[in-house]
Amino acid sequence: MAYTSPKTRMTAIFGAERSFDNGLDVLIYIRSILALPRLWSARAQERRHLSELDDHTLADIGLTRADIARETAKPFWQSVDPSQRGSLG
Repeated sequence: MAYTSPKTRMTAIFGAERSFDNGLDVLIYIRSILALPRLWSARAQERRHLSELDDHTLADIGLTRADIARETAKPFWQSVDPSQRGSLG
């Protein structure tokens, strides 16, 4: 049986576009994948809280009902577009 390096095995599993130079890279990648459900849950909860704000509070933070509707319509895995951070977009 031929020896294959961990880098070769991980690249075969995760695709050619992802290269792992050492074991630490693999651990960091796995840790980031394991953190996704927590991130998604927090994102969904934040959107739920936004939808519960009253009009006066929304006006205070510079958002409209349309901004909130657009944000809460996004799936939990979709983050805020960095180019739209000021208006949630």
